[in-house]
Amino acid sequence: PYSLVEISSDRLCYYANIESLNTNDTRNLLLWLDAQGAVVQAKTYNLGGIWGRCITTVDSGLLFRTGNRLVKVNELGFVQWAREYVIPNSTSDFSRPVALQDGYVFFNRLGGSNFLVGNKVDLTGQLTHSVRFNAQVGIGRPSSIGNSSVGLAVTQDVGLGQSSATFLRLGGDSLQIERRLSLDGLFGTGRGLCGRPGSGQAAAA
Repeated sequence: PYSLVEISSDRLCYYANIESLNTNDTRNLLLWLDAQGAVVQAKTYNLGGIWGRCITTVDSGLLFRTGNRLVKVNELGFVQWAREYVIPNSTSDFSRPVALQDGYVFFNRLGGSNFLVGNKVDLTGQLTHSVRFNAQVGIGRPSSIGNSSVGLAVTQDVGLGQSSATFLRLGGDSLQIERRLSLDGLFGTGRGLCGRPGSGQAAAA
């Protein structure tokens, strides 16, 4: 997984991992691109070679995820903080973090179970909440709803090429479920389900 995020009308940022052919050393890469796709700036970080995602932040910076580590950089790419979180019995999830007005949320899957863990950190990266959710198979792309809630879709295969889906709206303060909507008989795997920023949500099975 990689991320291509829009910073402004004439600037993009690409996030991925790169590996040296000589040393097998894996690093995080941020590329700033202009509107024509030309590289304006490039920075690498030795902060973990696990795949993840990147999002923009309200202060024109970026937050990227590599495994269970979140890294906040400013608009010039300088690291402001980097924190790794211990989530017992969890496996890394490639879903992107979500930005709220008072912090960030990211998700993990508990190994050997049907549970996801939602993790809330404040604007300095301090972990404030970890909450478990039952999620049988897939996790759609988490999205913010306004500035204070998180939209999330979780799916379950029911056989014959169909799946069921549950949409969750989580409160940003403590990640408690505010609203739940279930849909059955979706064709396909349901892995394309995603939250839509704003007041509602959208799905693509």
